[in-house]
Amino acid sequence: MSMLVPAAALAALAALAAEAAVQIGPVSGSFHLTVDRGFAALLAPVAAQSDATGADVQSLLGDAELLDRPSLFATLQSLVTATADQLQAFDLLVPPAPAPGILDTCRAALAGRHGGVIELQRAVEEVIGGRSGSVPVGPDAGVTLPTAVATMMQADGAFAACRLQLRRAPVSARLAPGRWVTGAEPWSSPSIDRLASALASSPSLAAHHQLNLIALSTSPPVLAGPGGGVMAPTGRLQVDAVVANAGNVDEPAVSVQVSVVPLVGPGPQPLMAIVVVPAGRSVTVVVGPFAVRPGSMYRLQVTAAPPQGPGATSSSTTVQVAEVPTTTTTTTTTMTTTTTTTIPSRRRKGAPPPGR
Repeated sequence: MSMLVPAAALAALAALAAEAAVQIGPVSGSFHLTVDRGFAALLAPVAAQSDATGADVQSLLGDAELLDRPSLFATLQSLVTATADQLQAFDLLVPPAPAPGILDTCRAALAGRHGGVIELQRAVEEVIGGRSGSVPVGPDAGVTLPTAVATMMQADGAFAACRLQLRRAPVSARLAPGRWVTGAEPWSSPSIDRLASALASSPSLAAHHQLNLIALSTSPPVLAGPGGGVMAPTGRLQVDAVVANAGNVDEPAVSVQVSVVPLVGPGPQPLMAIVVVPAGRSVTVVVGPFAVRPGSMYRLQVTAAPPQGPGATSSSTTVQVAEVPTTTTTTTTTMTTTTTTTIPSRRRKGAPPPGR
């Protein structure tokens, strides 16, 4: 069974729909205005933080060759961390997405700046020989300073587009300029080339290898005694050495060799351990055990050397393994004494005294 809608009813429905469309338009526009305004308000502090990081980047480009290696590495890492935090803060913005395209453009600016400082970090480290001072920085080697600068300048353009899109949106939201490139000189190709040359020739950034043995101990421990000390009787000796890196580069493969050489007769073979000692840090190396003989004296020699050669250190001492104490057996003889006691018997009444 079908139902026919009268023409008058259809006309009424059409009029109602037209009126609703007229009313929905302003409401929807108001909603978008509110969303864009809220997005811009939350983006403003993130943009301000990014602007401050850009000032730090410009300062670094002007003063990098004056820093020492640890300070330069720390500054570069702080820039990477800051831009990563700013990108994460952007991704956590709460309001709905603004007008189409604005969200992607603004995020591309922050992501580009983060990628640019990562490239800057890799490029600078490569110019001065990497963290170890002798090799590039692995699979990402080949990133150049001009490439890193170009990436950051491109991100600057994306941020300018983000600001323009927000200003042209219905809400006409405004952001602070947030430019990293505020002057052409630090970012120009001649300036970047001079920076690379200055980094490579800077005395404060030259690699310096220096290892120190700051502590040496054994197990069993060495007790006070003449000629280097005496340890308890044992057949096994373990050596603990603390190696400190007083240089300004990481040492990724320090060889720590320990020799326990008897003053008389053959001894155990030397043993070696390979350890990583970052710049300004120290590590404890445990080597052994070595087979030793009680009653013998040994020369303990420890050497720590980086693979490049310079910066090695060594230490030696003499230890005496005590003799096993001689055990004395004492025999005790037990003597037994027997005592006989005679008890007089009773005399019967009328019996003669004894002996009669």
